[in-house]
Parts: sequence; C-alpha cells; structure tokens
Amino acid sequence: MYVRLAAAVAASLVAAAVAHAQSLQPLPALPTGASANIKQLSGDGSTLAAINDSTIYRFRNGAWQSLANDWTPFQGEANPYRLRDSGVHLSRDGLVVGATARTTQFDGFFARIYRDGTWRSTQFPSLVYGISADGNRYVGEALFSSNTVPHVGTWNGSSYTVIEGNTSSVFPSEQRFSQGPLQGADDIRRFQGISADGQTAISYSSGVGGGTIVRHGQSPAANVGRPAGQPLPVPGSEEFLSPVAMSGDAGVIVGLFTNNDGATQRPFRWTAATGSIFLNLPALPTADISFDGNMLVLANGNIYYHNIADTLTAAQVLTSGGIDINNWSDLRITQLSDNGQTLAGFGTFNSPPGVITNTPWVATIPTPSMLAMLAVTALVSSRRKRTNV
Repeated sequence: MYVRLAAAVAASLVAAAVAHAQSLQPLPALPTGASANIKQLSGDGSTLAAINDSTIYRFRNGAWQSLANDWTPFQGEANPYRLRDSGVHLSRDGLVVGATARTTQFDGFFARIYRDGTWRSTQFPSLVYGISADGNRYVGEALFSSNTVPHVGTWNGSSYTVIEGNTSSVFPSEQRFSQGPLQGADDIRRFQGISADGQTAISYSSGVGGGTIVRHGQSPAANVGRPAGQPLPVPGSEEFLSPVAMSGDAGVIVGLFTNNDGATQRPFRWTAATGSIFLNLPALPTADISFDGNMLVLANGNIYYHNIADTLTAAQVLTSGGIDINNWSDLRITQLSDNGQTLAGFGTFNSPPGVITNTPWVATIPTPSMLAMLAVTALVSSRRKRTNV
C-alpha cells in the first residue's frame, strides 16, 4: 500500500515539475570573453564567484562584476597579483569576498577580504579558507619558514583584528579526532572551515606521527573521535584524518581517513549523535555541503543525500527538479546553496554548429520539485532495499 501511494505521489509531482520545466542555460562569458571558472556560490544562492588569472569576478543580478582592479602592491610588487586558484569564499549574501593571492616576485601568500567596495589587507603571509555567513569572521592559516599556524580575523567595525597561533580567545574549546602528530610535532596547523555563525571551526594538524581533524568551538561536542570500528595504528605507523567539509550549522563534519601507506582514502561523517561513521560513496567528497549537512557534492559532480543514503547524478537532480537539460551532456554539480535549491556546475553544451565543453551553468530548483526528487529517490531506495533482502 505504501509503495503504491509513494509511486502515485512521486509520479504526480514529477509530472507537475516537467510541465513547468525551465531550460538550463549557459552562464554569460566574463567581461574578458573567457568562460567563467566558477569557484563559489553564496549561501543564499544569489551570487557566484569566479577566477580568471589575477582577477576575481562576482556574478549578481545577471551580470559579472570585476573585483580585483584596486589591489595595493606589497613591498613594491607589480599590480595585480596572481590569485591562488582555490582561495575564494563568500558571505551568505555574497557581498563579502575572501580571497588568497600569491605574490609574483617571491613565493608568498596573503589573504584579502573584499568588503564595502574595497579590498582590505590582512596580516602577511596568510591564506583564507572560510568565511562566516555575515562576513564578520574568516579563518585560514599563517605561513612561516618551517611551519604554519591557525589564522583568524574578526571584523571590528573598520578592519579585521587578526589572531595567529593560539586562537582560544575566539574558540575556547579544542577537540582532536585522533592523536594525530606526536606532542609538539605539529608542522602544519591550519583552519579549513567555519560555521555560518562564526562560532565553530575545523582545522587540520599534521606532522610526525600523522594528522588529525581538530574541532574548535565555544564548548565541547559529544562523540568527537576516530571512525567507529577502525583499528588503532600499530606503533611506528601513521594515520591521517583530514577535514573536507563542515555544514553551516556545524552539526556535520565530513573527513577522509588515510592509512599508513596513503593508498586508502575512506570518507567518513561525524555528528554528535553518531560519532564518526564511514560513508560508502562512489566518489570522494568535496567541500560543498548544504547548511544542514544532508546534501554533499562529490568529486564526480553527483550529490549524496544522507537522509536516504543514496546518490543522484547532476542530470537526475536537475530533471527531477523541473529543469530541461536538452542540449546538455556530461553535467556536473560543483556548488550548492545552503538549502540545496540553487546549484552551479559545468557541462557540455551542444549548441549547433559546435559543442562547448566545460560550460558553466547555474539553476534554481523550486521547493515542490525538490520534494518530487526526494520522493522518487526514496521510492527507488526502498525498492533497492527490498531487492537486496
């Protein structure tokens, strides 16, 4: 009875979605004419950020805007700097942008924050790896000759107050998922993510003896530790637990477990209720995760839904959400908004007389269509479970 009802509901919802389908369209080219290399989507889905060599572009209200024309040279360097390819982060509304630049004259990095129409300097040398929803706090790392240390900046009304090394005044609680490096052997310590409210962060600590995820917060969380059922490393060997993503509400942390020889990488998911549990995923996870941690973008461009323990391809997500993908192939999702309804990615666009690969796109799926997708997936998942019994 339940299966027949679910099938009827799913069919009616999908029919409604198809009837109101929107066609997936390529994003406009950058002002330079180049295709947009999308790096970030804001939490509210309103803003995209892209990088082209030394310039950051922001896509809002249907148009690209250049943000990197007024960077102040450092120590007499030529302007502009070359941007670090992976270092772009957005506040929830997309108005505050965190970026990392690499100096062209010597091997150094520094973080910059775009706020109120201008780029603001931070302490050199540093990198930014995450920014809070309101843009008032960012986290990253500071670089020194032999090691790196955590770096956090907090907006004071006119600039960012920076703390490096001991950040307990910002995050009083610190919990390691495993022993990680031997005592005093932390060669690398860097923040790699921050919660939407800026009150919780994750960092990575590695060196002689291994590496581990560290949770930083206002108070300790329950069940912080290694993945369940994993044997302890034998004396003299190393293991690494590296952070990949943290949900905006800080309730979910996704990481990778790597054994001593580095050949095995197993993704796992932590919550206070379950502890760290291995995930059976068809591809490695990425840093893009929904606010509640239910949706996780994978490296192959698909999305893993934890509530149904199943993965959907980009094409399945879009079509179930009422998006017409005719003329597209090889679709991949790379970014998603907090609620998972706005998606961005790349694909092959068949536009006669030619075919354009790695074409960027963005699409918003209405809530009813998302429910349709989940209903269909739940139905397929229930049938699969019965088949395997």
